[in-house]
Amino acid sequence: MSKNLKQWKNTLSASEIADGMNFAQQNANRLLRDAEKLFELESYPTAYSIAVLAIEEAGKISILRELAVARDGNDVKDAWKAYRSHTKKNVIYVFPYLFANGCTKLRDFGGIYSEKNNFPALLDDLK
Repeated sequence: MSKNLKQWKNTLSASEIADGMNFAQQNANRLLRDAEKLFELESYPTAYSIAVLAIEEAGKISILRELAVARDGNDVKDAWKAYRSHTKKNVIYVFPYLFANGCTKLRDFGGIYSEKNNFPALLDDLK
């Protein structure tokens, strides 16, 4: 990270969090469209990498939601740490796979957030 660019570690207002969530969704949608176009052009490795970035951008939304309900400074610190982590932002990508393979109850998806879930690291390694 640049020495001149400092990481934001404080709280955000509800309005700033909502704006961040909206911007993250817009960016995720744009990245997904770009990945689809690259895929159609048979530029598969780049399409894959951009698709992973879209997943990570969408993953910011749930982390911003965590920041919105942070109870104390430790929660805020944990949320910002997750926000900067590629693997914390992509944990939910496995959800459609689990659903397609029979997971239908909330408890079926509990493993997504388990430390034993290696899908986020796998996705990160492949990009």
